[in-house]
Amino acid sequence: MTPPIAALQWVEIPITRTSATSSNAAAPTESASKLTFNMKNHAAIHHRGTIYVLGGNFQERMDVVLYHIPTRQWSRVLYSNERELDDMHANPNRAIMSGGGLGLGRGGTTRPRFRFSLNGGGSSASRRRRNHGTVRSASAEEESGSDGENRAGAGGRGGVGRERTKVTMVGPRPHFRNGHTATLVQKTGAVDGNMMERHYIYIIGGWLGDCAADQVLVLDITNPQVLEWVSLPECGNSPGPCNMHSAEYIPDRRQIFVFRGGDGTEYLNDLHALDVDTMQWQKVETHGLPPERRADHASAYMPSTKEFFVFGGWNGTARLNDFYILDTVTLTWTRPRLLQQGTMPPARAGMTMSAVRDRLYLFGGNGAEASMSNDLHVFDRSSMEWLDSDGTNLVLSTSQHSHVSLLSEDGGDTSDVGFQARNRTKSHSSTNNSIDKIATISIRGRQPSRRAGHTATVVGRFIYIIGGSSGSQYRNDCHVLDTDNLCLPPESESKTFQMMHLQLKDHFNREDLADVIFLVQGKRIYAHKLVLCLSSQVYRAMFLNDFKEKNDRLVEINVPNCSYDIFLLVLQYMYTGDIDLSLHEATVQGASESMERILAILELADHLLLDHLKERCERALLHAVNITSIEFLMQFAQQSNAKCLEAICCHFLRNNGCH
Repeated sequence: MTPPIAALQWVEIPITRTSATSSNAAAPTESASKLTFNMKNHAAIHHRGTIYVLGGNFQERMDVVLYHIPTRQWSRVLYSNERELDDMHANPNRAIMSGGGLGLGRGGTTRPRFRFSLNGGGSSASRRRRNHGTVRSASAEEESGSDGENRAGAGGRGGVGRERTKVTMVGPRPHFRNGHTATLVQKTGAVDGNMMERHYIYIIGGWLGDCAADQVLVLDITNPQVLEWVSLPECGNSPGPCNMHSAEYIPDRRQIFVFRGGDGTEYLNDLHALDVDTMQWQKVETHGLPPERRADHASAYMPSTKEFFVFGGWNGTARLNDFYILDTVTLTWTRPRLLQQGTMPPARAGMTMSAVRDRLYLFGGNGAEASMSNDLHVFDRSSMEWLDSDGTNLVLSTSQHSHVSLLSEDGGDTSDVGFQARNRTKSHSSTNNSIDKIATISIRGRQPSRRAGHTATVVGRFIYIIGGSSGSQYRNDCHVLDTDNLCLPPESESKTFQMMHLQLKDHFNREDLADVIFLVQGKRIYAHKLVLCLSSQVYRAMFLNDFKEKNDRLVEINVPNCSYDIFLLVLQYMYTGDIDLSLHEATVQGASESMERILAILELADHLLLDHLKERCERALLHAVNITSIEFLMQFAQQSNAKCLEAICCHFLRNNGCH
């Protein structure tokens, strides 16, 4: 049997809906066939089952589109107050306190209205950020994903679920923008003397049409039915205007790291940090050689290694494919370089890079001569390798990939400096006379079309690719990449059926013509040498090789340590190919008894080398794997060499927070 593998699986989600959400009951609605994004270089964030897609269009205001994962329903928050839109359009880059809702920039003189006071002490933050397309998770709660998210992501079915409560938007609406970033921040604040959690989306920078923005917009999404633009004034040394930059939330520091791209006039590579509790900016002083100036690059933060990754982009004259890592503890830059023949992913800009567990997923972008791509590259941090693919629908950089090691600024090897604590291990072994074999991944499904300027939103193990464009064509679609899809090999055919006549079942456990008698728990079971030889390699060896039973006309075989009922079921399968392996889950006792019965059948099938029956038992136990049974089933699978069952258990452990 081919061993099971964890594959990558692409699924498309249709962009359909029933009605638009609105901040005004009289606002127009849109039919399912007319819901389009027309968004590129936008931002997208996931929070508690909903993906918020922000900006990236040219409609004079910040558009907000919602995707509710459990119901698979899309909707757009429509703006109907033209006076507020005009105000925002006339003053896009300064504070507007109309209605006491929104504070833009740092120089506003009007005191904003607060409904509660923020308290940085003891607070926590979770976020999803967008690197002109890329969105990630930083909190354990968000990383695991809800049950509804897992179903929607794995099934990939889009469209309309049950009707949701309409969402309203309050406060002045910001001017349109693209090339901005968005970060989800969780804070604990005092409201009327009581501590409560609030959730915000921090939108940093962006292109306003004629200049880059230098402000932080804040959208309060604590109440999912009422989204409100609020003011949280900034202080300190602001990075200034920026667009096509990247932003990553660093949980241990409670800061958003902003690696600046362009400011509207030049390309930059400075690093700034925004304290999410005090709203104070500071420039981050780093060690080592930083990435060169660039914009439209991709970045990601990996919580397990506390590293900030930067890849590619555009430096004003050429697209890049260099790769940098910032240790956020020591604030030291290093650059992975290839030490053997092989290549990095081709140079590009406008792509996305997403961190899921200990891997980075690089997708799309525009490459040489502005050609669009839709290739997927996977970087494994634990082995420091770009992984090869066994799929034919997607092409990785080359058929040969090299190992990656870290080089210091002066070219010296720093592979073992500062990274031993980062679990830098090889996924394979090698000797002086062997060639290391690069791990492969399997990719299934139809990949998204060529694009750049899209978003990649991480929801648990799933990555949602939304929008973008290829030239003048907008990509009004959504695709989901399951980064850990359980891929069981095709079920093998039963050779028993092919070699035995259907009437053979009539001779099951009949004394006439029987030449084998099994003694099980003091009871007799009748069988035939021919049937046993055709069904089991064990009995074939017994009756055809030089065993004493070979020449006996009537053979009696004592079967110790086996239940009469279980042996009878397995023997019946050998005659008919049929067996009941259903789990009776109506009661706890019923489920336990049926699981024990299947395990006993599996154990006997393994002993008799009945591979097809063993495989069927392993698959039947899929729904018996839970928090209570996982330890026992994993141990049983390893003892019985049940590779399929072991893969099912490993998949459950990876996706249910078990260690």
